[in-house]
Order: sequence, then structure tokens, then C-alpha cells
Amino acid sequence: DNSFREDLKRLVGTVAYYGALNSLAQLVLKVVCPGVPDFFMGSEMWDFSMVDPDNRRPVDFERRIKLLAELQDKEVGPALAQDLLQTWDEDRLKFFVTWKALSLRRGNAMLFTSGAYLPLDVAGLAQGHVCALARYAGNNWVVAAVPRLPLRLTVGAGTAEIPVAKPPVGEAVWADTALYLPPAAPARWQNVFTGEIISAALQKDSASAPNPSNNTSGTQLLAMAEVLGNFPVALLTPTE
Repeated sequence: DNSFREDLKRLVGTVAYYGALNSLAQLVLKVVCPGVPDFFMGSEMWDFSMVDPDNRRPVDFERRIKLLAELQDKEVGPALAQDLLQTWDEDRLKFFVTWKALSLRRGNAMLFTSGAYLPLDVAGLAQGHVCALARYAGNNWVVAAVPRLPLRLTVGAGTAEIPVAKPPVGEAVWADTALYLPPAAPARWQNVFTGEIISAALQKDSASAPNPSNNTSGTQLLAMAEVLGNFPVALLTPTE
């Protein structure tokens, strides 16, 4: 009958959920931003250390090899993405994002070594809740988009009740929010985490763009409701 303990348990569960979302966002940005991403050995899964991970700790490589093989046998798609998100407290979710993000980086070494960096403008009701950027070299592009302050985005601010955790995905969350891409960017993209194809819409009038002086006629828009339609982070690559 300890109501305090029950409330604390629910609060910790909510904090852990949104902490996991923040961890995934940081992971994607770490891989895509300029520079060399720093990974502690064994940190491919959730780590609940009270201090920085320690590379001297033993790592269960056999478990990681088995988990990687299991994920490689699955078809990348919305069904797998939703399954991983629903079982977020298991190690599979972070391991999957780490695997796919590093595989993308390894397969595009020149892009991440010498490609240009472009922060992306965002417009719409939830524009303050998106962090997005592009890396490009010639026709080779990668776009990264992650949520910012996801608890406030999905639940709102000012409530005294312990909120029910909600994933920052879909049209109900993102409404009209969209990323602005330059005219030279590709028009069709594929999310490496879900396999979904996303087509950019053409905005003919650049006057309504966030920074009209930096955008010209022909700016393309990517709807966040599609970019983060089924998964809380996105890495997009061009597709035919």
C-alpha cells in the first residue's frame, strides 16, 4: 500500500523512456556531425553507469555477436521499427540504431571525412523540437533528423501529473512541421532505420521559408510526419 513507491516507479519509468529517446538522438548526431565519433567499447547497449563508461570493464562480445546476427536476419521495415520501439527497454533498440548508423558511415567514408555540413531550417508547429542537418559531397547526401525535448513535445508542459510516455512519431505529433532542403538536394529519400521512402515536396514561393534570404525558389520540404512517422530518429539517404 505504499503509494509513494508506486508513484516513484511510474515516474522513473517515464524519465527512463524519454532519457532513452535523448540517448538515441545523441547517438545519431554523434555519428553524422563533423568529426570522429567517440564510442566507449561495449556502449552499443543501454549503460546505466553513474559515471562515464569504462573501457577496462569486460564486454560480453558473444551476446553482441548473437544480437547482431538476429537483427541482420530481420527485414528492415516499419514493423521491425515499431517492435523495437515498443520493447525500448531491451538492448535491441540502441544496438540497432548503433549498427545501422555506423554501417551508413562506413559505407560513405569520403562523405563523412570531407563532405560539407549544412544545418537545416525547420518550420511548423513543432519546429522548436527538431534538430536536423545534412552532410553532402556532390550527389552524395545524408540527412539526419532527431527530436528535441521530446517529453514537452508529446505531453506538454505545466502538468502536475506523471505523464504517460508517448513516442515522438506520426502526424499527431508533428502536424505541419517540415524540413527545408536546398534545391540541389535529392527529391526522394530512404530512411535507413525503417526502409520507408519519403518524397520531398517543392515549395515554389521561398518568401515563407524560415530564412528567405538563404532559400531560393525551388526549395524542397520534407514532412516531419513522414520523416519520423514510425521511428523517433531518422537517417535519410537518396534513392531513385
